[in-house]
Amino acid sequence: MPPGPYLGGVIAVFTRYTLNPIFEPDFVRAWSDLKGLWVRQYALGKAELLHEASGRYLGLVHWPSEAKWQESVNTADPDQQRLQLKLESLCNRMQLLYTLPVVVA
Repeated sequence: MPPGPYLGGVIAVFTRYTLNPIFEPDFVRAWSDLKGLWVRQYALGKAELLHEASGRYLGLVHWPSEAKWQESVNTADPDQQRLQLKLESLCNRMQLLYTLPVVVA
């Protein structure tokens, strides 16, 4: 991370999800379930799901550190893997857009 007045290593991760609009209610439920698990297991700060257009969403998640985010990506936790697979099964595409250091939250 470049030098600067960053908020204790907190990073914001932006992910775009593209899916068939008929799956939107199930997708929103799955994302919400996954968010709940992240909050419990990783002391997650902010997590929002934004609706860009029909069938397109943007997830914004503030992770306490890049290490915690990487831990969640590489987890062997069966509950998280199940929820992640459910989310992925509803998407045509998942695209990591940015990981940025948080300056002010």
